[in-house]
Amino acid sequence: MTLLLHNATLLTIEPRIRVRKGQQILIHEGQMTQIGEHIQMQGQTINERLDCSGKIVIPGLVNAHSHLLEILQRSFRDNVRKETWIVKRQVTEEIAQLSTDEIRSAAALACGEMLKSGVTAVVDHFSLRSGITTENMIAVLGAFKQTGIRGILAPSLRDQN
Repeated sequence: MTLLLHNATLLTIEPRIRVRKGQQILIHEGQMTQIGEHIQMQGQTINERLDCSGKIVIPGLVNAHSHLLEILQRSFRDNVRKETWIVKRQVTEEIAQLSTDEIRSAAALACGEMLKSGVTAVVDHFSLRSGITTENMIAVLGAFKQTGIRGILAPSLRDQN
């Protein structure tokens, strides 16, 4: 599949030219292959064209601190102190006893939501508490692969009394 974005305003990370107007972006099989004002199609069949007039195309965003599985507890305990929130979060996770499939699904849901918002890379600070296994961490890695997000799994360790 080949997609052509045209009339795009492109925000770059290049120090000399941060904003480029009137750009075309050719995406072939999910990868950008060409960018410029006038790109060479070389006989390629364009399956879809998107007019990006009035739109800004930016590099993918990076979420450098995430707890993917907490998507399942969103809005459970809004407006409470952090100490209260942490204790109740841990109790809820221990009671839930999520299976590896449920962990993979929750992580994939969180990754999909981030991708929809422009986040293309994530660092998940996965908590290692009793009941969390290597299989559970592999499930999160499976969600990265399933959704196509670039992900790093950073197990969170802490002392226990």
